Amino acid sequence: MGTFRPGDTAYFVENGSHVKECKIVSGSGDFYIISYWSINNPAEPAVIQLRGSRLFATKEEAESKIPKKKVNPNYNYHEHY
Repeated sequence: MGTFRPGDTAYFVENGSHVKECKIVSGSGDFYIISYWSINNPAEPAVIQLRGSRLFATKEEAESKIPKKKVNPNYNYHEHY
């Protein structure tokens, strides 16, 4: 998390599962308009607004916010294949 300026590169967690790189378009208060390349429309960037608390300066910082998958030690995963 931090303060970003237009043109800065930032990272955010999409769908709680993976990190996306984005460019800051503009900011006002605690909100930023960002653009990023979406797999749904690779011809042009997607543009959305996010709170500053959802943006990170490094990919590693964003990755640290992804919840870890819990594994049940009592469940035999190989038994069901």
